[in-house]
Amino acid sequence: MSLILIIDTSNETAFVSISRNGIVLSEQINTEQNKHAAFVHIAIQDACTAANISLEELDAVAVVNGPGSYTGLRVGLSTAKGLCFTLHKPLILLNTLYMMGAAIRKQYLQNNTGVNEKVLYCPLIDARRMEVFTAIYDAELNEVLEPTAMIIDEFSFQQYYNDHQIVFGGNGTAKVENILPDGNATYYKKTNYIAEAAYYAEKSYENSKFENLIYSEPYYLKEFYTNTKI
Repeated sequence: MSLILIIDTSNETAFVSISRNGIVLSEQINTEQNKHAAFVHIAIQDACTAANISLEELDAVAVVNGPGSYTGLRVGLSTAKGLCFTLHKPLILLNTLYMMGAAIRKQYLQNNTGVNEKVLYCPLIDARRMEVFTAIYDAELNEVLEPTAMIIDEFSFQQYYNDHQIVFGGNGTAKVENILPDGNATYYKKTNYIAEAAYYAEKSYENSKFENLIYSEPYYLKEFYTNTKI
C-alpha cells in the first residue's frame, strides 16, 4: 500500500492531493495562478488533515513537473524536493501534457461509446501570444507527437487533422478553435487531471521510478529568456 502526496503548480489551476494506492483521498485546489506559491504549503497541511494522515506517513512525493509556467514549475519542484529531503522520501516526476492527455481521453470516452483507433488526443497549455505547449497521443496514449512548443497557425496539426478526429483539451484550445476548420475536432477547455496524476504516481511508485533529488530540474521544454542584465 502506498500513500503519496501530489503537487501541481504547473498550470493555471494548482492542486495538492493525497492518494492511497492510486485513489485520491483528499485534494486542495487554487485557481489564482499568481498565488500558487502562497497556496501550496497551506494546501499540503490541509490535504493531510482532510486525509487524516501525517507527512511522516507518506511513502513518496510526486510533482507535476512540466511543461507549464516557469515560476509554477520552480515552486512545485522546490516544494517537493524540500519535503523529500526532510522526510527522506522518494521523488516522482509527472509530465503535465501526458496527465492532460490521459484526462482528455477519459473525458472523451465518457461522452462517446467505444475506443476509436482514429482518435488522437492533444493537450494544449497556453503560452505567450499564439504559442502553446502541446503533444499528441493515440488511443492507447502512445506518443504520436512528442512534447513541443508550437506557434499556432492555419497549418498547425494539418498532417494529423486530415485523417483523424482530434480531441483538444486545456487552456490553449481557444488558440486552435478559431483557426482550424470545423469537422474533425472536439474541444474540452477545462481539463482536470487530479485522478490521472494519482494513478500514474502510483504506477511510478510500483515500478520504483524515482528521480534523483539533487539533479532533478523542471521540464521547461524551451529555454527561458529574460531581459534582465546581470
